[in-house]
Amino acid sequence: MPGGGEFLIILLVVLLLFGGKELPKVARTMGKWTSMLRQSMTEVRREFNRIAIEDELKEAKDTVLSVGKEVKEARKDLLKKMTSITDDVADDLKEKSPRSPSSSIENPDQE
Repeated sequence: MPGGGEFLIILLVVLLLFGGKELPKVARTMGKWTSMLRQSMTEVRREFNRIAIEDELKEAKDTVLSVGKEVKEARKDLLKKMTSITDDVADDLKEKSPRSPSSSIENPDQE
């Protein structure tokens, strides 16, 4: 941003180039251009922010999907382990269960 002395020099150059009659017209035109430039900069900033938010959302989505896959894998592993333990317990119960009296009568040699 120009300081006080620099501003006076710019004003003097504009006055010499365009004259006193054209100065208000030039000032209005410069004001319009400045306004348009500010609006454009605001739009560019908004677009960059939108893109940044989209990138963050994509990263968050990817993270959630990754965690979901890990949870599914952990669930599968847990179910396999539970099934294995259940099968082992069932096998142990079959081996340790007392024989029924009818089987002892039919096969007396097995006692």
